[in-house]
Amino acid sequence: MPISRGLEADDTIADQKLSFYWKATRGLIILLLILEIANIVIDRYLFLHWVSEGLIFLILNWVLMKKYKAGLAVQVAASVFLGLVVGLILAIFEIIWYHQWWYLLEIIRLPVLLSIYGLVVSVIMAIIFKNIIKK
Repeated sequence: MPISRGLEADDTIADQKLSFYWKATRGLIILLLILEIANIVIDRYLFLHWVSEGLIFLILNWVLMKKYKAGLAVQVAASVFLGLVVGLILAIFEIIWYHQWWYLLEIIRLPVLLSIYGLVVSVIMAIIFKNIIKK
């Protein structure tokens, strides 16, 4: 019976190595973190907050489709990866910024929420893009 060893750099998700997802998302991770941290520091949660996140996920999926010719599985995996990384870093930032321990729950909520949001955006974009190509 094999022992689970966890994910390593040479493991693949949707036929792409983890290094590919890091390479494809690192610039957008930094951009989204800057926008999210500015939103926390300014303490303004407006509708534009969700729009900016959606735009980042759209840009990611567009780049994956155009530059890497990636399919739906890679787009979804990259969007979930982006959401998990940004959500985890933001949760840690909120714990430090607000100095309240109940923000530890954000370590679970925020990465899951951003990952689901990225998943939904990437699936919708793939459906729309596929319909545009068919016409």
